Parts: sequence; C-alpha cells; structure tokens
Amino acid sequence: MNGDAPPCATCPRPTEITKRNAEAWAIFSDLDTFGRDLDTMGGLPLNLRLESICGACERSTDPLGMEWRVKEIDRIAIKYRREEAARRREKEK
Repeated sequence: MNGDAPPCATCPRPTEITKRNAEAWAIFSDLDTFGRDLDTMGGLPLNLRLESICGACERSTDPLGMEWRVKEIDRIAIKYRREEAARRREKEK
C-alpha cells in the first residue's frame, strides 16, 4: 500500500483485508505520514506516540479495536524499516 511496506511474500497472514483492518490501515497511514517523529541521530522513524494513536482512533467505529490494530501495524512496520536500514548500512560497508 506504500513504498515502505514489506513484500507480501514475507507475510504469512491472509491477503484478504477486513473492513476493520482496512480502517486501521487508513488510520496508520495518516499517522505514519503526518504524525511520526524521527530519530535525529539515526534518521529512522520512531514509534507512533500513544496520544496520536488514541486521538486518531477515537473517531473510528471501534476505538479500542483500532488502537490495538494500529499499534500492531506500527510494530511490524517499524521492525521492517529498521531491518531494511541495517541491511542498507551493511551493503554500504
């Protein structure tokens, strides 16, 4: 869905997306684009702030369910981005 997403072949989860997951992805995408701080030393994105996640999820159909989903998406995305950055650094050496 965006350039930072890992290839689908690496994910063992089903490829169909539910309405709730689609809503969570939309919330995550907005927060990822406009609500994320960067680590000024490493240049890597930091995890989303809890206040941002809660505020964005309050306007959803299921605030607690969306909060959990957005946190999980963020955890997976950050892990992938950090691994990719480490691989790029290794290739540059």
